[in-house]
Parts: sequence; C-alpha cells; structure tokens
Amino acid sequence: MKEAWSGKTGLSLVLSLVGVVIVITKGSFHTISTLSFNVGDILFFAALACGVIYGLLGKAVMKEVSKLLATTLMIFIGSVFLGGSSLVEGGWGKVPDLSTQGWMEMLYMVLFGTLIGYVIFNKGVEQIGASRASI
Repeated sequence: MKEAWSGKTGLSLVLSLVGVVIVITKGSFHTISTLSFNVGDILFFAALACGVIYGLLGKAVMKEVSKLLATTLMIFIGSVFLGGSSLVEGGWGKVPDLSTQGWMEMLYMVLFGTLIGYVIFNKGVEQIGASRASI
C-alpha cells in the first residue's frame, strides 16, 4: 500500500519477533524444537492476519469514503461474522439472562472498546498510515 519501509523498520520487526520468541519459550531451544500448535494458536494467527488486512484495506477504502461510513461498514461486517459464530457456540441463549451489570458492561465494550476505538484507529490510518497507526 505504498508504505515506506527502511532497514530500521525491518530490523525493528525482526528484533521484536525474536524478543517475543525468547519470552514465550523462556529462551529454551528445546521448547522451540518441540513447538506444536493447537486450534487456538491457529485462530490467533488468523485474527492477526485479519487485523493486518483490516488496516491495509481500511487505508484504501477511506480514500473513497468517509471514516464514519468505513467504520460502520467494518463493524457491521464484523458483527455478522461474530453473530454467526456465536450462533454456532450457543452464545445467544445467554443474552436474555444477562444482569443489569452485564448489559452495562456490554454497552461499555461496544461504545468504547469498539465504536470509538475503531473511529480513532481509522482516523489514524487515514492520517499517518496503517503501519504507524497499528503501533
């Protein structure tokens, strides 16, 4: 997406990855050599890939439409996927039994954790680019 890459950026990326591997494996080569992945690990990597795609596509989309429309569409599409997976998991059956506190917590997460967070992130992508906004 025409983002500038430099040797400094590449070195930072490699050092960050090495640091994460050292922390996760506690510096043990044996842990690295016997590493295996479960479904949760694969889903985490898929979520990470979706986040990268979101950041990159968001920049391209916001050249054509407003931040608010882009955020609305992205949240709607994400809600469809989340709602569909919740149907499979049986999550909707628990919604009517939520306490007042549960509803307030859900409202807080929707407004602040999602809506306002994505609007701010999309504004950042528009102004400074996807890679810097992600940081």
